[in-house]
Amino acid sequence: MLNRLRQRRAFLGGSRPFSDLIPWLIRLGPRHVLLKDGSVASVMEFQGLDVEALSPEQFDRETARLEHAFKLAGESSAFWWLVDRRPDGGYPLPARTEGPAGVVDELYRKQWQFRGAYRNRHHLCFLTRPRSRQDHFWERIAWETSHGRSLPSALGQMIRAAFSVRASWQLSGGESIELIREHDRRMSDFMGNLPAWGWQPLAGSRLLGFLHDRLGPGDRVPLAVPETAYLDDALADRSVEVLGHQLHWPGTDAVWASLVTLKAWPRQDSNATDPFTFPGMFDLLLRIDGSLTVSLAFQPVSPEDAEVWIAKVRNHHRALEKSWRAYLRETFTRDTLPPDREQHVRASRQASRALERVGECQFGYLNLTVICYGDSARTADALAEKVRSTVHALGFMAFNERLHALSAWAGTLPGQWAEPLRWYFVTGGNAADLTLAGTLPEGQSTNPYLETQCGQPVPALAAFVTRRRTPFFFHFHHGQNGHTLVVGPTRSGKSVFNNFLMAQWLGLPDSRIILFDKDWSAEIPTTLLGGRYVDFARTDQPVSLNPLLELADPDSRAWLHEWLVLLFESGGHPLDADDHLLLGQALDALRELPVGQWRLLTLLNLLPKGRLVDALEPWVGEGPFGRYFDHAREDRSPNRMIGYEIGRLFAQPTLARPMLDYLFHRIFRSLDGHPTLISIEEAWFVLSDPYFARKIEEWIRTLAKKNALLLFATQSIEEIARAEGSGALLDNIPTRILLPNPQIRAQGDCYARLLGLDERQLALIESATPGRDYYLVRPGLSRLFECSFPPPLLAYLRSDAHARSVFARLQQSGSEDWQMHYLESMTHG
Repeated sequence: MLNRLRQRRAFLGGSRPFSDLIPWLIRLGPRHVLLKDGSVASVMEFQGLDVEALSPEQFDRETARLEHAFKLAGESSAFWWLVDRRPDGGYPLPARTEGPAGVVDELYRKQWQFRGAYRNRHHLCFLTRPRSRQDHFWERIAWETSHGRSLPSALGQMIRAAFSVRASWQLSGGESIELIREHDRRMSDFMGNLPAWGWQPLAGSRLLGFLHDRLGPGDRVPLAVPETAYLDDALADRSVEVLGHQLHWPGTDAVWASLVTLKAWPRQDSNATDPFTFPGMFDLLLRIDGSLTVSLAFQPVSPEDAEVWIAKVRNHHRALEKSWRAYLRETFTRDTLPPDREQHVRASRQASRALERVGECQFGYLNLTVICYGDSARTADALAEKVRSTVHALGFMAFNERLHALSAWAGTLPGQWAEPLRWYFVTGGNAADLTLAGTLPEGQSTNPYLETQCGQPVPALAAFVTRRRTPFFFHFHHGQNGHTLVVGPTRSGKSVFNNFLMAQWLGLPDSRIILFDKDWSAEIPTTLLGGRYVDFARTDQPVSLNPLLELADPDSRAWLHEWLVLLFESGGHPLDADDHLLLGQALDALRELPVGQWRLLTLLNLLPKGRLVDALEPWVGEGPFGRYFDHAREDRSPNRMIGYEIGRLFAQPTLARPMLDYLFHRIFRSLDGHPTLISIEEAWFVLSDPYFARKIEEWIRTLAKKNALLLFATQSIEEIARAEGSGALLDNIPTRILLPNPQIRAQGDCYARLLGLDERQLALIESATPGRDYYLVRPGLSRLFECSFPPPLLAYLRSDAHARSVFARLQQSGSEDWQMHYLESMTHG
């Protein structure tokens, strides 16, 4: 007969509650947790080291500082490094306004959601361990008796404490305070040795939320737990099941997990002291497409314990340096034979060298476990296989835990050192190399400068995706300076990218865009976004400009005089002192007439016959340039976006200077504090004229006061280098975006001299993928990010010959829905 009672007793005797795996006992204030073994723990979130902003040499130095910090912390400390990689959800910025710019933003948001992104959160749990109970027994007896207990009472309390973790810490509140002080001192010294890591200690509900999330995947939320609650009971509110080789958290949002741990280290050189590692070698784990947690625990040991362990390892390998056949042969021949098992010879030599370094470096035990999450057993296993393959590619042997999955998972709980089976004896240098210290900071999701200027919340311009598929928030401004340079060879996607940035800029409150275009790169987006596009070379498009209306503004009178001088001189007619006098008198007379008569033709009639009249005649009436400036009125109706095609304008130098000078003047006078973006496509051809190069340099120094910025685009930095005062120009443009360029090495010296790029950065630009990758460089920051556009979005941004042909044909069709037909044609055709 089946004995159910015996089965029940056997089950209860062989099982234990989930809370037994949890090492945390109670809180000791807002920032400290007492563990069941008597350790005190604190948790810090940290920003880490920006792997793209630091050079390899700088990153190596920071890793060496971490190794030194391990040594200073010593054997009384322990470290649990944890990185949680979780899906980011939807697009991380608020939706833009309605209208065409809102449509562009919505299409980009859908693309983001389709591709997905992740957030990586980095934490360190710092533990300070008490002395062993044997060493501490009589000291604690003395402490109890000194605080009022009798010797029998103190002994009784110690006996009870021997059988109860909780009772053991009910008697030592004062000692706990001393341990907390020692813990805080050690932790402060540790963080002080690593100031660049951006430490942020967790406290209160944030600390509890972090611990709670260790027990099961989920979105971190601040957690409220009574101050006197035992954490192993209070935080264990979700059960975990062991199903085969996987863990399973049941419920409506059920999650599966597979565990990957290290099983063997890379083969090391025979002259090496410790296993081969290098700084940041496990950073590749944070490029994997999946939700995971990486846990690296390091427990330093004392020099004495390290020496004992290494000596045992050396003796073990020395005993195995010869095969049993060699030992047997030595027994019969009485000869001493050389070792014939090279791997053990190598290991014993390494152990001998390690013994020589015991006083120089920190040794300890390391455990590395990766939890791979999925919404099904299959997806969790698939992710675990990706992790295992990545680790194998680095020379390690990784293992998908099966029998010991639960104990491996328990080892990711900070302070749970007893459960995991796979600990490896390494140096502090190895532990520092494997720590996932390298990060890609995501930047600010708001624009602090524009928020100050506009008096309202202003989000970042856009979010892009880094190489680790994490978000990066972009805005033009570096401090108060928003000037930006975009450099990329022809057909590299430069115009499409700039058009996207301009569309996003229109989504900012009260923003404006003024752009100087070349070869119609922005005609399509300007029109589709509701702007006005002016091509001065098109005879079928009326041009209505009248600079003489500036007579109404006393502050512009001097400028108007100089502009007329420029008009004369551009036609080959320099003015002398008498000419200046006559021109000034004519302007005074013109100002007395009704505004409707303020035009070049009237001015011509007010000038005495002679060289001034002859010089002005080409600019009035039916003259070759009469269609540009000789008008009674000027269209000054407000428009949030206006573009000027000036590419062919420069084919007529006589017209180019007066035209651009007037436009520059009007733009500068119109700046009223609203955020304004002034874009110059292919800026080299404007800067090639020394006159305008000086104008641009003046703008760069003064536009920030008007809450405006310049966006330059050029094919090559050499084109900027040829401009007058290029050095001063570039010094005032802090934000540079470089597009992929396989030929950049041919101009490497120029990029290094003018933009300060090093070999590593040149290699990134050289190997980047056109149409997808963009490289941002600004003071203190370098970032390679991705940005791609699906066909519906690309239809708004493109300017290739085919798109312009379809656009022009449909624009001239007379259909009210021609824009919709164009978008459909570009999306589906």
